[in-house]
Amino acid sequence: MITPEEARRIQTILEHSEGQPIEERLKRVRAEMPHATDADIKRAFKSKMMLDDLGLVDVKADKAAAEKLVQLLERVEALSGKSNMNAEEAIAICLMLAGRGNAEARELKHLIEEALKDPFF
Repeated sequence: MITPEEARRIQTILEHSEGQPIEERLKRVRAEMPHATDADIKRAFKSKMMLDDLGLVDVKADKAAAEKLVQLLERVEALSGKSNMNAEEAIAICLMLAGRGNAEARELKHLIEEALKDPFF
């Protein structure tokens, strides 16, 4: 059994030797930690892969949240005729237009506020 620190070290070794043949990567791990079993190395490797997968999921979610906000801002820009605005400006414009009875502006204001609450944004 290896310690959590040793597992992190195995993950670091595997990460820094990415692109090398697996035999070379395993040889390096075994040179630094001869007491680590194949099961220990496999567990550490699987943990790293899961963390990488979670990171990729987060990146995709961040991208989707940003794209959604950009689409909403583009709709406000088209509605108002003003370009290159940020979310705060878009909300202010929507408030103004909604006050004049523009239902689309009222909807866009709500959608932008909801988009900003997205934990991935």
